[in-house]
Amino acid sequence: MLLAAGEWSPAAIAAGFERVRMLKSDMAEGRRLRLCRLGFDEAEAARLASLHTRNFM
Repeated sequence: MLLAAGEWSPAAIAAGFERVRMLKSDMAEGRRLRLCRLGFDEAEAARLASLHTRNFM
């Protein structure tokens, strides 16, 4: 979050938090869409995508 913020001000930290939230959302949506392209139905793709373990190093 601090890396995404770029500085220590409260406004920048809030913006960094939002950027990280959007990144996680975009990545989850991408996983779901890729599973759908592989032939899983929407519900199963969403369920499988939700099992993903985040690994931000």
